[in-house]
Amino acid sequence: MVFLHPSQRDIVERTYSGPTRVAGSAGTGKTVVALHRAARLAKTYPDGSVLLTTFSRPLAGMLEQKLKALTGAEPAIVPRIVVTPFHGVADELFQLVGGRRPTIASDEIVRGMLAKHAEAQSVTEFPLRFLVSEWTHVIDAWQLDSEAGYADVPRLGRKNRLTLMVTSGLTSRFVKSL
Repeated sequence: MVFLHPSQRDIVERTYSGPTRVAGSAGTGKTVVALHRAARLAKTYPDGSVLLTTFSRPLAGMLEQKLKALTGAEPAIVPRIVVTPFHGVADELFQLVGGRRPTIASDEIVRGMLAKHAEAQSVTEFPLRFLVSEWTHVIDAWQLDSEAGYADVPRLGRKNRLTLMVTSGLTSRFVKSL
């Protein structure tokens, strides 16, 4: 955690003009690079704050502890680095914009709403499992709100789409009702 490979050090110390993606297989040191990069940014910009985020709550806690160990001699750095899971950031931003905490629908609620809409629109050509998958991986994931948007979205690894039934008006009725 303390010593960096020269290629890792290059990533930590380089100046970027925008977002940068660091990719690699498990165990290649991406997390160590992220910790060192966060510490370097906090040192370089003493009046600023640094956000270090991950999708995992346990990993966020572990990163915070490792950050304290890494910057032990410079305790003024740690309070300026916010380590939080992504959902915490999204929750906070939603509250800032909307003035209230977000309410996230459970899988059961989504499934029930899709079943209700399918029944109301007489959608019998597709099983509920397919509709749930389309909602989760396409419509909601891409934040689609129109049939045109749905028709244009990339479909890597997905063969079928609701628009195959567009001649019957099924897609228009179903997507608009959502």
